Amino acid sequence: MPHLQKWDCISRRFARNTQGNEGQSLNEFEDLRHLYAHNYAGEADAKYFKHKRHVFVSYVTTPLTCGAEFDGRRLSPDLLHLRKYASTAQSVLERSP
Repeated sequence: MPHLQKWDCISRRFARNTQGNEGQSLNEFEDLRHLYAHNYAGEADAKYFKHKRHVFVSYVTTPLTCGAEFDGRRLSPDLLHLRKYASTAQSVLERSP
């Protein structure tokens, strides 16, 4: 697999290999990745939203493809649905050259 540059976005990098709602799932996964890299507790604050996110919007409730919900600040129920994102990412990577 080619090395990702620090400015590459996972969902953009693998967009051509997605099917169905996998692109949306990867966008959500990208936002979650940044959320937990920014704050280990998974709490979004003004600094997290300083950069544009793919799906997450401050104080806007967003249902996610994994069945969880982002309430504009945190994921509910926590990371119980992370396996769904991991499975989606694995499927996309398996189709990638």
